[in-house]
Amino acid sequence: MRLKKMRSLKILKNIRHRMIEANIDALVIMNSLNTSYIVGSEVRDSTIIVLHDDAYLITHYINEIPENDALKILKYSPYPPQTPTYSLITSSSIEATLQMLKILSRRIRTIGIDEKYISSQISREIHDHTRNLNISCIDASHIISEIRTIKIDEDLNNLRKCCTSINCVIEECVNKIKSSKLSNIRKCLLENLPETVNSITISCERNANTVRFRVITNCGVLKILIASTIPQTSKAQELWNKITESTLNSLNELSTGEELRLCVVNILDQLWKEEEVFIDLHGIGVELVEDPIITPHSDVLVEKGMTLALELMMKSRDMKLELALTMMVPKDRIELLTPPLSILT
Repeated sequence: MRLKKMRSLKILKNIRHRMIEANIDALVIMNSLNTSYIVGSEVRDSTIIVLHDDAYLITHYINEIPENDALKILKYSPYPPQTPTYSLITSSSIEATLQMLKILSRRIRTIGIDEKYISSQISREIHDHTRNLNISCIDASHIISEIRTIKIDEDLNNLRKCCTSINCVIEECVNKIKSSKLSNIRKCLLENLPETVNSITISCERNANTVRFRVITNCGVLKILIASTIPQTSKAQELWNKITESTLNSLNELSTGEELRLCVVNILDQLWKEEEVFIDLHGIGVELVEDPIITPHSDVLVEKGMTLALELMMKSRDMKLELALTMMVPKDRIELLTPPLSILT
């Protein structure tokens, strides 16, 4: 663990030094999860790093820093539009980032952009926006590539340790999902939600392409997300509505963890049978959120208000899966803090 921590520190320092060499005060990275991280450093008063979920290194390193020297993050998590979209980066996501850059414009002079990764339309929007703020934009793909060298498996043990209450979910999913069988996702949801759940309150949000369960239990808040990019045909949309509505109508009758499992699995089973809808099923996530109001044992949940998320991202129709574990701040908590000087020097 110490070696991993030292490696994380080394890469952070390398990124920092390369930013200084390239005269870059800020980094911008984006991806399809529409979440941004802004990490500040007091090494140079103008240094801000803006990251979008490629920040495995930053996020995994947080729990290793002493509380009084905590690495502190601001995260935007704007939801996608309420209509189906194939856009990797939504307008709400880029708008949130641009607003933050405007707020910080007095402290930054140059922004490094991952031109190879961000679409040309988004890049132009950043260029146009920052030009009005007298901020220069520089291609920073070479710096950002180093951030992406961090592998998620490295900190798997640390992540498991942070979330004792649902370690069965993490342990079993990690072991089973690697076989890249969709049936294993179903099995994980069916078998491995915590047996300790004996009191449960369920709420649900549903839009054109996503169903989100928010489950308040006696051992924490469990969130289950089912997301699908639905082809823009009336048949596909009709199928999605029929499948989700028929299942969600019975939500008020759910009272146990077992009934919740069956409810979620029922949606998945039906989706997998309907190829029109299943074409781009791209995300099934399980989160545990620390909430001191309802969670008496927050010390065994995710530390410092972070969320431990297990994201199973579907990349293509041939059912290949990519396992992604990320630490995230709940969307309703925005904290802007700064790391100690020693981290990035």
